[in-house]
Formats: sequence, C-alpha cells, structure tokens
Amino acid sequence: MQRRFAEDAELVDRLGLGEASPLAGYDQLIHWNMDDQVWMQFLTVIQAGGLTDDNPAFDLIRNRYSVVRERIDAHDGDEFDLPHHLGRHDVAALILAAMDGLQLQWLYDPSIDMRRVHRLLISLIESAERGPDASAS
Repeated sequence: MQRRFAEDAELVDRLGLGEASPLAGYDQLIHWNMDDQVWMQFLTVIQAGGLTDDNPAFDLIRNRYSVVRERIDAHDGDEFDLPHHLGRHDVAALILAAMDGLQLQWLYDPSIDMRRVHRLLISLIESAERGPDASAS
C-alpha cells in the first residue's frame, strides 16, 4: 500500500507540473482510480478497518492523510489561488473528506462521476469570494 500511495503522489506531482493548482494532477488520478474498482474497494475497507489504534493500517492511513494535507499546504499563493479567508489545511481536509465520500458513493453507484464532482468542488473553493463573516453584513 505504501508503494501505491507513493506512486499516486508521484503521478499527481508529475501531472500537476506547470498547472496553477496543486490539485490539477488529482483529476487524472481519480480517472485512473475509477478504472480500478478492486483497488478502490480495498482502500475503502482498509481505511474503515484502520480506525482502531491496534490495526496495522492505522498509522499508514493517518500518515497518508497527513502527507496529502501537507502537500497542498506547501503551495504558496502564487501557485494556488485560494481566497485569503480559506485556510489551505482546512481546504485539504475538505477535499480529502469529499473524495472519500465520493469514492464510497461511486462504489455503490458507478454512475457517480467523481471527476466531475471533484472539479465542481475545486471550482467552488477557488471561486469563493466572501469570508465566513461576509453574510452577516
């Protein structure tokens, strides 16, 4: 699993080179994952099973989440045009949560277009114009 996670990270980096967003490579990764339903089922089961401290997958999955959040956090504003009121760490957590949920839905219903929904989420995040207190005015 560690090798697969490393390969996925390398793919995302390679595909995202020269792109405005560090998230650009994830679109292709999602596409490839949709072609490998067995891997997606395996990953979902491992993620759920790894929720207990004594499970060997616990540290592996926790580390995977940490690494992905750190990779998104590492991009500065010139490379990743997020509205200033959105924290990168929070955005990374939101994207991971959305992707895990989308993957689960897709496993139950393959008509779910994970790439389209992921692009929608990224578009909504990147186009957010108001801070959390702006609605109070």
